[in-house]
Amino acid sequence: MTEHERPLSFLDHPMRVGRKLKRTLYVGNGEGDAENDTVIGIVDTPQQAQEIMEAVNRYYGHEEW
Repeated sequence: MTEHERPLSFLDHPMRVGRKLKRTLYVGNGEGDAENDTVIGIVDTPQQAQEIMEAVNRYYGHEEW
């Protein structure tokens, strides 16, 4: 399995919040290109998205996001 075939994982890449609505959650692709990050889902408010992102990243040990 090549790196591009390997499933994305929160263990390997931090979650981030979208830049426009700030309600969309993404997992990074590891390539430094946010345009190709994988969409995880959309929540009702930017506050919910922020809390979810912080909790997931903290759980997986990502100190910066």
